[in-house]
Amino acid sequence: MKLKRIKLVDCIGLIRGSNLEEVNIDFQNINPSLIGIFGRSGTGKSTFLNQLNPYRQNFKNNFYEDGYRELEFDFRGSTYLSKVYYDKASLFKNDILLNKTEKVSEYDEVLEEEIGDKDTFFKLLYAGRRFSNILDLTKGERKELIVDYLLDYLKDYDIYRKKLVNE
Repeated sequence: MKLKRIKLVDCIGLIRGSNLEEVNIDFQNINPSLIGIFGRSGTGKSTFLNQLNPYRQNFKNNFYEDGYRELEFDFRGSTYLSKVYYDKASLFKNDILLNKTEKVSEYDEVLEEEIGDKDTFFKLLYAGRRFSNILDLTKGERKELIVDYLLDYLKDYDIYRKKLVNE
């Protein structure tokens, strides 16, 4: 999944933490490298990160009743637009509405058909491009994959930290 754009309106954590009623980020205009999210505790960083997927889990816990989330992303050669509101949701694929009634239950069903169930999706997300399906890996291979990602992250962080110290 490649994120293209996200828009969050009346997101409780962002309003309480940073006084932002709306956040609109176009990832296509950002240099494709490591992106950092900084802020004091309670400013909405985790709330923002939790919205970077098309699933509706905890949506009502994170948005006021008039709030919504739009997420545009590419997946398997198609462009999707997910619009999730408090009481309805829409999923578009290449500008075609897939769930005609916009009921949240229909949205969930169509999303699962298109993207997969959320548990498998999140497992595959961590596999990145190294493997076609993390579920096909042995337990040892999955552990190795996770350790590799953590070590790469720590190495990059150490390089960045040293660069900051030298500046």
